[in-house]
Amino acid sequence: MINQTDFSREISVLPQTDRAKEIAQLMEVVNQEFRIPLTSVAFNIQSIKRILNGEVANSSELLKQKIESIEAKANHMSRHLVQLLDLAKTQISEIQMRKNLIHTYDLLSEVIISSKKLIAPKLVQIGDVQSNEYCTIVCDKDRLIQVFSNIISNLININPTSQIVNLSTKTNENFAQFIIKDEGCILEINHLNTIFDKFCHTKTRNIEKVSMGLALSKWVIEDHNGKIWIESRANLGTAFFIELPKMDLNELKATL
Repeated sequence: MINQTDFSREISVLPQTDRAKEIAQLMEVVNQEFRIPLTSVAFNIQSIKRILNGEVANSSELLKQKIESIEAKANHMSRHLVQLLDLAKTQISEIQMRKNLIHTYDLLSEVIISSKKLIAPKLVQIGDVQSNEYCTIVCDKDRLIQVFSNIISNLININPTSQIVNLSTKTNENFAQFIIKDEGCILEINHLNTIFDKFCHTKTRNIEKVSMGLALSKWVIEDHNGKIWIESRANLGTAFFIELPKMDLNELKATL
């Protein structure tokens, strides 16, 4: 079995052509998002075996913790596997969109429900939004929830000490704009330039890692004829912005 040092060494000696570099980045992601969690799962399974064999005293709470840890790691790997497969599908245009009408308040409410298991005990909340800032859009609801969840997950990974991610929306004549903001998170400029790549380099607390970027999120938003971008400033934090076309009233009447 290859250990972490050997695995990183194998990656570093690959020829750094664009294709080889992408493969090396994919290997890093697989190591980080699958191999490391699987190692943790294997360790917890061994601990559970010891508990079941009676080798650990007062073990009921410990058993619960181990099972919850395994469940969390399994969910983590499942999410990232779906992202990897979807990212591959975008390269051959195989993702099918199922677009329907949805009110933006309902969309944000479902994002919060979906995010509770993802980042508990951290808080995702809807900010102070006036009722007239909500509107109706046409979208694939499940895909947009996935986009929001990916963005929230990225913000949490970049700034694990953050306690609140704030969601808000506003509207103008043509677009609904969504803002996903973490006030405590500041990104380096090189990260801002690569975060929408298939794989991006993140550096926090002097630890650099390669992770799945938000290329899939960008692809989904652009398929909805929308735009996505990021801003990060001192004293303001980091915010992702998503703009999607509002439902045209004439178009809405034509669907009735």
